[in-house]
Amino acid sequence: MPAHPRLSLTDFVDVVHASGTPKATIVKTVKQRPDYQPAFDFYKQIRDGIAKAHRSGKTRKEFNALPRFSSDPKKLQNYTELRKAYFKWWGKKTFTWFSPPRASYHYSTLEIFINPELGLEWGGARHLLKLYFKEAKLTKPRATLILDLMESTLRTKCTPQTELCLLDIRTSKLFVRPPGPPATIPLVNAEIAYIEALWPYM
Repeated sequence: MPAHPRLSLTDFVDVVHASGTPKATIVKTVKQRPDYQPAFDFYKQIRDGIAKAHRSGKTRKEFNALPRFSSDPKKLQNYTELRKAYFKWWGKKTFTWFSPPRASYHYSTLEIFINPELGLEWGGARHLLKLYFKEAKLTKPRATLILDLMESTLRTKCTPQTELCLLDIRTSKLFVRPPGPPATIPLVNAEIAYIEALWPYM
C-alpha cells in the first residue's frame, strides 16, 4: 500500500461527493486496492478502443464497424450501450487527432492523476476530453470539479484556445469548461486534507 495518497481523478471525485461512513470507506478501498492491473479495469478495452480508433483516423462509419472491443458477457451489454451513445455523440463531426497531455495535481503529500483520453480537433478548435463511463449520474458539481482540476494541471500543456471537456458517454453530453479561474480548488485542497488525515488509519 502506498505511503502517501495517490488517487485517480475518478476516485478523488467519488470521495468528494460522498459523505459520512461511505466517504471513509472509499478512502479505505483506494488505499487497500492492489497496484493497477489492466484485467480489473472494467472500461479499459472500450476506453482504449475509442482512443485507438481516433489515433488511426477512423471515420464514424468505420468506428461503428469495429469489433465490439470485448467478448466478455459481463462487459458486452455495457460496452454495446456505450458504443451506441458514443456513436450518437460523434454525429457529423470530423475529427483530427492530437496526443492528449497528462499531468498530476499535487497538494501536500497527495497526488491526483489527471489523464484525459482524447485530443480531438473539430470545428476549427482543439478539445481535450476526459471520458466518463460510470453509471452514476454525472452531476454539474461533479463535472465542474473535474474540469477545474483539468484547468489547474493541463492548461500550461496546451494552447490557451484548447477547450477542456468532459464527455458523459452514456448521455452523449459534453461538458465544456467556461473561461475563468478554477473556483473549486479550495474545496479540492480541503478534501485532500481530509484524505491525508484518514490515510494512516485505513
